[in-house]
Amino acid sequence: MAHAAGAGWRVETVGRRAPGLRAARMAERLGVTAASLSDTLKTMEAHGWIERSPDPRDARAQLLHLSPKGRAQAALKRQSDRGALGLVQALEQADLAALLRCTQLLVGEAQRQGLATGLRTCVGCRFFRPFASGDAARPHLCGFTGQPFGDLELRVDCAEHERAEPQDFAANRERFRQRIPLPAE
Repeated sequence: MAHAAGAGWRVETVGRRAPGLRAARMAERLGVTAASLSDTLKTMEAHGWIERSPDPRDARAQLLHLSPKGRAQAALKRQSDRGALGLVQALEQADLAALLRCTQLLVGEAQRQGLATGLRTCVGCRFFRPFASGDAARPHLCGFTGQPFGDLELRVDCAEHERAEPQDFAANRERFRQRIPLPAE
């Protein structure tokens, strides 16, 4: 499974294109774990952006739909000239990956200095294995999922996050700072 970075806007996208999905099917379509999607769905439900309805084929299951408020929110997010989304959408994938990488490094440094607590980033997680996959395109490994992932999939708020021991956090941070060679063009 891929990480759920940006899962909120992807839920909105799936909700628009394929309304009435069960949460497990939505997680599968998004390529995320059901556990990480659960947190996103709870947040979206708290904001009134999604609604649940009984599945007519299975009374035990529920289907997810964007609420009118959720559809309005999705429409705002699709406007590329609005706020940070427009700025991020203008970035090439390599630049977005670099931004996510720098975010991890800055947050990691803030955590090290005691300026930020409670953040659930990859670098601060006991499951994070920087540059451990052997795959240049997806160099990192999540020990929780056992899956490789790249800088574009780095998470800033991970539901599966477990705080790394201080020595592991320091080692991960230093290893993550190292650059890997770019593939020859």
